[in-house]
Amino acid sequence: MIFETVKWENGAPCLLPWHQRRVEAAISVHGSKSAPVPDLASVLSGCSGPEGRGVYKCHITYDTRGKVIRTSFEPYRPRQVKTLTCVEMPGLDYSCKWEDRTELLAAGAGLACDEEALILRNGMVADTRYSNVVFGTVPPGLLRKLFCFREPSAPSCCPAETFRNVP
Repeated sequence: MIFETVKWENGAPCLLPWHQRRVEAAISVHGSKSAPVPDLASVLSGCSGPEGRGVYKCHITYDTRGKVIRTSFEPYRPRQVKTLTCVEMPGLDYSCKWEDRTELLAAGAGLACDEEALILRNGMVADTRYSNVVFGTVPPGLLRKLFCFREPSAPSCCPAETFRNVP
C-alpha cells in the first residue's frame, strides 16, 4: 500500500497538483501494468472532509493497482523540531510513501521528541521521517527553512533556523 498526505485547510485541499504528480510517479514506478492513476481531485471531491476553519491532514491510501482503499482526516498538529540529526541509511528506498514505514521509523530510533532524522543515502540527503526536504526555489507562501551542515566527515546537522519567506 502507498499513501499520500494532503494538507486540508479551511475546507479545501492544498497544493493538489504537487501531490497528484507524486501519486503519478509512484504508480508509474510501482504500479501494476496499466494501473490507473488515482485522481486526487476526484477522490477528495467525493469524500466529506472537515468543513469550516482549521488545518487537517488528509491521508489517502491506495494500492499498486491504482485503487483508493481509504481516506481519513485528522487535525494537523505540527511537531516542534529543534534539531536535525543525520542518519546514514544506505539501503533505504523510500521513493514513494509506503504504508509500511518500519525502516523509515527505525532511522529515528532513540531520538528525542524535538529531534528529526535527516536520512542520508551514501552521504546525500534523501528524506526525513516526517516532513519534506526542499532545496532550491520554494513557491511563495510556503515556510522555508535553512539547515546548516557541518563538514561531510562529521555527519551531523545543526539546529534548523527559520528565516523570513521571500516571494
